[in-house]
Amino acid sequence: MTATRDPIDTIFDAVDSDGSPAPVQESDTLTTDTIDDTDPPVDRVAILGKDGRWLSGWALRFIVLTVAAYFLSLILGQIWTGLLPILLAIMLCTVLWPAVRWLRNHKIPPSLAVTINPAGLRLGLWWFVCCHGPDSGAPVQGAGRSGYSGRQHAH
Repeated sequence: MTATRDPIDTIFDAVDSDGSPAPVQESDTLTTDTIDDTDPPVDRVAILGKDGRWLSGWALRFIVLTVAAYFLSLILGQIWTGLLPILLAIMLCTVLWPAVRWLRNHKIPPSLAVTINPAGLRLGLWWFVCCHGPDSGAPVQGAGRSGYSGRQHAH
C-alpha cells in the first residue's frame, strides 16, 4: 500500500527553492501500478475543513489590513495639514525639473534657472488667462445677467 501524498506537497516538491523545476524522479511519476484501489476515499469534511481554514486565514489577513489602514488614516488625518504642502512641493519640483535642466544645460547658473522657472510658469499662466479670458467673458456675463434678472422677477 502506497502512502497518499497531499497534492499541495507534490506541487511544492515539483519546484526547487530557487524556482527552477525539480528533477523528475522515478518515484514521482504516476503509473497504473502505483494506484491502489484499496485506499479509502477522501472525506469531504476534511477537504472543506482545509479550505475553510485557508479562507479564514485570508479573512484574518484582510481584517488586519483594514484595521491598519483605518489607524493609518487617523494618523494621516492629524498630520495632513503639514504633509500636503510637502507632497505638492515635491510634485511641483518633479514637473518643473526638465525646464530647469534645459536652462542649466544652456549655461544659466543653477540658482537663476530655479528662479526663472516658476516665474516663467506664472507668466505663461497669466498670458493664457489674458488671451482666453476676453473670449469667455461675454457668455459668462450674459448668463450672470439673465440669472440676476430672473431672480428679480421671482420676488
